[in-house]
Order: sequence, then C-alpha cells, then structure tokens
Amino acid sequence: MIAITDYAQSPVTSVADVTLLTSSKETPLQSGALRSKIAQLHVLDLLWTGVVLQLGPRAWQFTEKTAEAVVDKLY
Repeated sequence: MIAITDYAQSPVTSVADVTLLTSSKETPLQSGALRSKIAQLHVLDLLWTGVVLQLGPRAWQFTEKTAEAVVDKLY
C-alpha cells in the first residue's frame, strides 16, 4: 500500500509499504486546504503516468476495467 500524505506521523504511515510525503504550508485552521489536496493529486498523477509509461496500451485496459467496475455506483 502506498500512502500519500502531508504528515509523516499520520496513522496510515504505520500500515503503508511506501509513504510519499507531500508538502504544503498550512496553519492548523487550514487543515485540508485545497493546496494540500492539489499536491497529493499531483503525486498521484505522476504515479499513474509512470504506470502508463511502463504498461503502455495495457494501462488503458485496466482503466476501462476500473470504469466498468464503478459505473453503476455513480450518482
């Protein structure tokens, strides 16, 4: 499991195989601000890009399988 978080001491890091830390300056009152979410989504996008580069066209087969698995859960 890969954990993507701003906090090295987050409970999820204790069960993760790999922890990827992002960094965004937030005060305690800004917890969960948009900039931390954007930083984490950016890391996720980079990981997916790496997977696509490794798998090539097969990556899109996995994308389609994922879409089919969740399409009936969209609302």
